[in-house]
Amino acid sequence: MKARGLKGRPPEVIEGLYKILSEGMDAYVVGGSVRDLLLTGSLEKIREYDLLVRMDPSCVCERLVGRLGGSYFLLDRERRIFRIVTAPEFRVVAPFPQGHEFIEKRGIQIDLSPLSGDLTGDLGKRDFTINAMALPIEGLWKGDIHVIDPFGGSEDLRKGLVRAIRREAFREDPLRLLRAYRISSLLGFRVEEETERWIEEESSLLPTVARERIRDEVFLILSSRSSSRWILEASKKGLLFMFPTMGSLPALDGMDRFLSDLRAFGNLYPFLMEHLNLQIGGLPRYGYLKLSALLHDLGMDRADPVGKELILSNRARRLISCVLKAPSLIRRMGRGERAKVAFFSEYGEDGIDALLFTFPLDPALQPLIKECLFYYPTFLKERPGPILKGEEIMEAFHIPPGREVGEMLKALRMAEMEGRVRTKEEALSFLEDLRKGLTKGGEGV
Repeated sequence: MKARGLKGRPPEVIEGLYKILSEGMDAYVVGGSVRDLLLTGSLEKIREYDLLVRMDPSCVCERLVGRLGGSYFLLDRERRIFRIVTAPEFRVVAPFPQGHEFIEKRGIQIDLSPLSGDLTGDLGKRDFTINAMALPIEGLWKGDIHVIDPFGGSEDLRKGLVRAIRREAFREDPLRLLRAYRISSLLGFRVEEETERWIEEESSLLPTVARERIRDEVFLILSSRSSSRWILEASKKGLLFMFPTMGSLPALDGMDRFLSDLRAFGNLYPFLMEHLNLQIGGLPRYGYLKLSALLHDLGMDRADPVGKELILSNRARRLISCVLKAPSLIRRMGRGERAKVAFFSEYGEDGIDALLFTFPLDPALQPLIKECLFYYPTFLKERPGPILKGEEIMEAFHIPPGREVGEMLKALRMAEMEGRVRTKEEALSFLEDLRKGLTKGGEGV
């Protein structure tokens, strides 16, 4: 197959490969970069390359890093796969949402593997037909572009199908069971019927995969605009065993739709989108809103073990905890400026996520949530301090530094949020009553 109508000149990585390889030496771009080239007609935005070379890939790495900068390391010792990561100086458009651009700095990632036998044999070891095509580097550089496509990947691209090359591909790497739906979510494709049947029959293999790898695939599905559709499809095939229930799929669908319509926030829209595209542990903040929606019906006692099972960072689990308890917290929140100050003093930028999560769940709270969101820039400018500082509490109640002071500050901030405390005198009275409650067998702070 010949790819026509390519836009722009070949990127520096292709130029570098062509110039460091001997004339006529076998070297090919394969996998997702070929797929994306055929879909878009351009290599300009491709930032991940999978290469096959008929020579020692470590030698290619040394010479290519010499031209492009960056560094390389051995990714898979057994299969002699190396990875190059260039310096983060390329500007790319963040993927979400469509129609709004956010520029970030990101390097190019290049995986190099040795071409062990004939090219068709190597391509046949890959997962799906649309990832089993190759482009010779020499032809790509010269513009004489003929796609090597032994398994009909280009036809499946035209039909919008994710088709496994063979059933054994899932047994060789069971993560491919979930990856079929991740690729579908990325491209808006559907999984071919026989491939779906194989996935369902081999689904019991997925729990043998490292949790971190499963988590990363789930993260990528959640990053898509219609994540609820693909989470549902994967769930039907028994691939989301880490989640004890799929009862929150309507909440996830609602979050998908809400995040696609943030322009309703007017002038605040650019700020919200910049915030939501920030990454924590490999997932953008909007992805954690979707994950929280998926965990919504569990409650924190059952949701946190799922976070541990997914090997989420402590930072990510704190964010999910804040988001899941947000609806009840915001319902009790006072209406004055002090309440907003106390809320953002307690939760900082995570408060934005908490407010956004609650917005589609409780229409009655939407006016208050909008007030809080529009107030946040003012809060960042002024950042007023708390009514009482820890030192003032210790002096007023003659107590030493320690956990009790921290718990009293936390209880005071909650009272501020609920509008029960507005002045220093009210704060001291509140804490005095709280301590009396402690001596009378209350729950404590």
